[in-house]
Amino acid sequence: MTRALKKRLSKRLSEILPQNWVQICNSCDIVGDIAIIRLTEESRKYSNKIGTAIMTANKHVRTVLAQTSAVSGEFRLRKLRHIAGEKRTQTTHKESKCLFNVDVAKCYFSPRLSHERKRIADQVAEGETVVNMFAGVGCFSILIAKNAKVKKVFSIDVNPLAIKYMRENVGMNGVYGRSCRSWATLDRSSKKSCAVWQIGF
Repeated sequence: MTRALKKRLSKRLSEILPQNWVQICNSCDIVGDIAIIRLTEESRKYSNKIGTAIMTANKHVRTVLAQTSAVSGEFRLRKLRHIAGEKRTQTTHKESKCLFNVDVAKCYFSPRLSHERKRIADQVAEGETVVNMFAGVGCFSILIAKNAKVKKVFSIDVNPLAIKYMRENVGMNGVYGRSCRSWATLDRSSKKSCAVWQIGF
């Protein structure tokens, strides 16, 4: 979130909430045109007003969701509750000149890792082979494939929906590669399939 947006949002929230508005402002994540916030027990009764305030402060936001649980489980998901705007959880997020389709309720995604993703991508040397464990919708892999002259990028994730979005994102960002293929391996200890997606030669 930019400083200007944070300033506008802080002003709006301070007019609604008697306290804790700074905490809510700091918890706000913007993924595409969806805002995700963490509400305190006291601020929940103002949820509709808070949602409207966020959409007023940021005209790009069309949906506001409240995170009602921590990230947990095999797929690293969090529970979300709709509080304002359009009732949906799917969006397209723009980051470092890349686009990522994602369903924030069904796939792990954190916009707070944007600087880390760019930092890692900048460190990849020409001709390297990269293995991205827990790849999600492909953010690290696609940034690397787009900005570094890698030989191969292997993206691995156990969430089949995340792999579906990853394939969409690979095509949408033009990093499908001269030869790409996907296959599934089997974790014999858990008897669960794990999708692997390759970008590269």
